[in-house]
Amino acid sequence: MAVPARSPASPAVSSPLPAPASGWTGFYIGANGGYGLDGDPTVSFTPNDGAANDVTCANAFGLGTTCIPPASFATRGGLGGIQVGYNWQPGRSWVVGVKSDFDWSRITGTGTSKFALPVGANLEPQTPRRRKRSNGSAHYGRV
Repeated sequence: MAVPARSPASPAVSSPLPAPASGWTGFYIGANGGYGLDGDPTVSFTPNDGAANDVTCANAFGLGTTCIPPASFATRGGLGGIQVGYNWQPGRSWVVGVKSDFDWSRITGTGTSKFALPVGANLEPQTPRRRKRSNGSAHYGRV
């Protein structure tokens, strides 16, 4: 079997580069998910109004002895969402598009506080939560 000889000076043969991708034009859909929990469950209250501070917390005159103690919240739960959009690449350098997303969560919790209320006052148990959020936007950028 004969193999053709090749001189060291002969140029290497290369294959052509692949064609560039068709661009950024098109629809897309995506999903996200996660889990949230409270890393620091303590919530403190400090009145930023001098009169409120005088009524609720002890001051230089010895008035007010019911400063609100910190409250403790225990929150956790799952969250997820979807996004959908469309991009259009009118030339080689720019992309414009629109998108919309919707997110929801089941992050809930309960809180406790040792704050003593005056007789006849009511303090309902609090349940912090955020259920749904949606957003729409337009965007553009250079490729």
